[in-house]
Amino acid sequence: MKRQAFLLFAIFTFILTSNVNAGRIEIEHITFDLEKIDQENLGIVIWDQREMVSDKSQPESFLGYHRSITGIAYGHITKSQKSLVGIIEDKINQACSQNGSKVGFIHMSPYENKGDLLNKIKSSSFKQVLVLCLNNFIFDGVAKVEFVVDVETTIYSGQGEVIYQNNVNTKTPMGSAGKIKKTVPANIKSSIEGILNNKALHSALIKSPPANNSSTSKMDIILNKSGEEIEGKIIEITETSIKYKSANQLDGPIRNIAIDKVFMITYGDGTKEVISKP
Repeated sequence: MKRQAFLLFAIFTFILTSNVNAGRIEIEHITFDLEKIDQENLGIVIWDQREMVSDKSQPESFLGYHRSITGIAYGHITKSQKSLVGIIEDKINQACSQNGSKVGFIHMSPYENKGDLLNKIKSSSFKQVLVLCLNNFIFDGVAKVEFVVDVETTIYSGQGEVIYQNNVNTKTPMGSAGKIKKTVPANIKSSIEGILNNKALHSALIKSPPANNSSTSKMDIILNKSGEEIEGKIIEITETSIKYKSANQLDGPIRNIAIDKVFMITYGDGTKEVISKP
């Protein structure tokens, strides 16, 4: 009888404690103070790769745990149940609009992979893409709680080439478990501001990305029998004509020149091909 009473008391205590300690935290009211990003046509990705989210054991609104002395972990989510990434994107967008920065967003699911990311970057119209990969971005602890940050920051060119990379790994004391509702928003704010206001990151953003194969220094040159040179990109050579795109209209129409009017082609890699005698 005593044993049954003890078990009932333990279950009641567990349920009561769970209802008191597990909960939601309001973070939608935070605002970011961000320096102006001196780069137009910039894409931003906030990619949630926290293990407990990507393995679907926690929702995308997950913020962290605090634990009892007995080891029970009490999870917390955003008050609105909106994803952490969605809230961060909204706040970054608001801050950039206010300071005159022009940015857009590429959305990544926690369940997508690096190949998906690169495909989205290459198919976008952004000149550069800034990716904040949240490997860890939660609070955790027993009596004393810490905010744990592990964020990999990468700048990609529009072709998917890495221009800049940096990792931020920090653990910030947040005090007792009873203070987390007040300290979580402040830690999210300071963490994101510290990452995006980094001077090295801003310097990397204003540098020109690596030149791609459409650079005029790698154009093909068609030499007519009259001595005229035409710069462009050869599309196709047939028995009767040479199809090409003009150097100043690489996204424009395909042009044709009769093959019997061409003496030689110098390709972008330096090789030459004599088409016919002068």
